[in-house]
Amino acid sequence: MDYEFPLEYTDRHCADEHVPLNIELSLESSDIPGYTPPEIDGGEPSLRSFILRNLRYPAHARRRGIQGMVHLIFDITKEGKIENVAVKKGVHVVLDKEAVRLIRKLKLASPALINGQPKDFCVTMPLWFKLS
Repeated sequence: MDYEFPLEYTDRHCADEHVPLNIELSLESSDIPGYTPPEIDGGEPSLRSFILRNLRYPAHARRRGIQGMVHLIFDITKEGKIENVAVKKGVHVVLDKEAVRLIRKLKLASPALINGQPKDFCVTMPLWFKLS
């Protein structure tokens, strides 16, 4: 796995940002009228399928029984780029890095739209790491 990147931890909240649209927890749907979620590049039908296909449980964490929920925060620009990926609440550095790696790998074919117009927005998202 490519974990050779700096890991950023933050206590920022989407509501604190200058980003005009804040969507908590979901890239797939929202109660916001006129909202169209971003389309994932590569033909993935949903964020869930992207995660299932690309998440790799780190061997170090698996061997040591490390599990839990990593909370991420990131921005999606009106151009459909994912930026400013950071950990709001981590579990362990190896799980935190895998969560960030996964979101950095996510590419969008189109941005989110409000009433047909692309908008910048902030996303907070939990990622579960659970051993079976």
